Amino acid sequence: MSTPRLPAHQDSGDDWYVRGDSGGYFPTVESAEEYKRLIEEQVYHRVRHQCLETLLRRSTDLLTRLPTENLTVLDFGIGDGGEIYKLGLPTKKIYGIDTSEHMISLAKQRFHDTQFVGFVGGAERLREVNGQVDALFCINTLGYLSHEEDTVFWKETRRLIKPGGFLVIMTGNSLFDLFALNSGTADFFASEFKVDGASSLLARGDQPRFLNARRRNPLKFPSELRRAGFRQIDTGFCMWHLVPPELLITESGRSIRQARWESRDFAIYDESVPEDEKWQLLFRCSIFASISVPDL
Repeated sequence: MSTPRLPAHQDSGDDWYVRGDSGGYFPTVESAEEYKRLIEEQVYHRVRHQCLETLLRRSTDLLTRLPTENLTVLDFGIGDGGEIYKLGLPTKKIYGIDTSEHMISLAKQRFHDTQFVGFVGGAERLREVNGQVDALFCINTLGYLSHEEDTVFWKETRRLIKPGGFLVIMTGNSLFDLFALNSGTADFFASEFKVDGASSLLARGDQPRFLNARRRNPLKFPSELRRAGFRQIDTGFCMWHLVPPELLITESGRSIRQARWESRDFAIYDESVPEDEKWQLLFRCSIFASISVPDL
């Protein structure tokens, strides 16, 4: 049995299971099966999947250039395989990589009638995938990598995707910190604008907050993709927030978890927002997805 791996953004000394996002840490069969159940039941996961489906549907021209059947797909951070399964792609072969051997086992069960090759581990296992793939998915996984793993991910991803293939990434949106009005806002001002002291302008600017995985700035992400050899062709957003969660904490005394949940409107996503309000997606949505192609 492999040794469970804590996400790179967590410290082993933290009470990470209470304070933050534990990522792909599923040390037992029971923890993996419980997460699988939550994915199937919770509206949070349905909204995430709706964002992916919408992004792929808008990319019809791209998809029509691929074979109509027998696609080879790689899912980095595959979990139990549910995201790929629900997309209904005409796959012949699926590579799945996950840090949890229990999740890989669940994915094997799901794809029992498909040629499935599973790897337990992180970005280093991408080096072991021979040949190329038509599509590579990285759904809410990128933020859990260390900086070293991140470098490996981009190098190997560019090698693996065929000309005419595509890359789909879904990850946390760091611009949400500008809407959140918490210590993350102060951190954003310090890291992105090089302006210290913003915490003094916020009622709870110096309070501990939910420890998120590393997130990306959707305005900067296309340039990150270009450096890795990709060209972004579309992006989508989900997890719209009606108010900053901090308002619910300060005004009603809700817990962090309650505030994060109740501040969201799950019925709103990018295609439901009026055209003249779409700019707000960049700040009020805590998750974004990107689809790109190799920049030949």
